[in-house]
Amino acid sequence: MPVQFKPNYHYDTDEKRQYLNGKSIVFHCHHYICLFTQLADDAKLFNGEQVLRETAEETFYQLLNDYAAENSTVKTIEDRCSIAEQYFAFVGLGALSLSVTETGGSVAMPYSHIDEGWIKKWGTREEAVNFVGQGYIAAACAFIYNLPCASFRAEETQSIVAGADGSTFVVESI
Repeated sequence: MPVQFKPNYHYDTDEKRQYLNGKSIVFHCHHYICLFTQLADDAKLFNGEQVLRETAEETFYQLLNDYAAENSTVKTIEDRCSIAEQYFAFVGLGALSLSVTETGGSVAMPYSHIDEGWIKKWGTREEAVNFVGQGYIAAACAFIYNLPCASFRAEETQSIVAGADGSTFVVESI
């Protein structure tokens, strides 16, 4: 049985900041994340979508690796996969089911707080909006296989925001 994610949550009343496993964190809020997703989507001049994907990838890659380094029970690929899925859910981004190898694979996202928030704020649209999810999935794959950040690319091929029952991502090693 894979290891269970053990959150260590702390709210610092003096600093008015939240900490998860010793790292400052902002728990997910669909109003906040939808706004900066829209801003990234609008920022065509400097490829805001890519900036958001890469920022999410670098940030979550570090957080996942720090967690594994601080928890000696995270030993196997299955453990790493389980931690990545649990972390995504714990911080409020939705639900992931990773089916990946060192060369790629697919990811099912039956629930996405980003997509649900987007639909509530602006309605459906044809293009995918889960840039943060793409970055997270790329980071998770690199974490799972103990590879450097930016070793994978995730592309959303089916999207809740476009009317699908769940989102699907294709993952490729790069």
